[in-house]
Amino acid sequence: YWTWDVGAANQLRVLFSEYIKNFEGKKCRGIVDSFSYLLRVNKFDEMVDLFETIQLTIKKYGGVYFFLVVEGMHEEKIVSTINHMADGVIQFKINERGSKIERYMKILKLKRTIYSSRLIPYRIADMGIELETTERIL
Repeated sequence: YWTWDVGAANQLRVLFSEYIKNFEGKKCRGIVDSFSYLLRVNKFDEMVDLFETIQLTIKKYGGVYFFLVVEGMHEEKIVSTINHMADGVIQFKINERGSKIERYMKILKLKRTIYSSRLIPYRIADMGIELETTERIL
């Protein structure tokens, strides 16, 4: 006799594992928007299991995936755990100066890479994010 948890986290785990197999050997990327929502509506330990499963699946089949976490929404322990588990952590900041908006990103962690820890200005363009620097950051 056994039971299987069919909760949202477990359904996502199975769905993602099956879906990513289609991209084996191909360059693929994805965004989980927003991981904060999943953390809010599910148990934290279930989300840690989901994150670990997704990490292992990505390492097996390839690709790059981003998990968006809203700053200030979660307890420090949760944020620290996620940051520890992640291969990379990039923080985005927006400052308003008068009528101008200044956008910055800062690489907090990037596994197996030497990177700059300074604020990097960026702008949002038609094709995505454009870095506004002439200096090498990686």
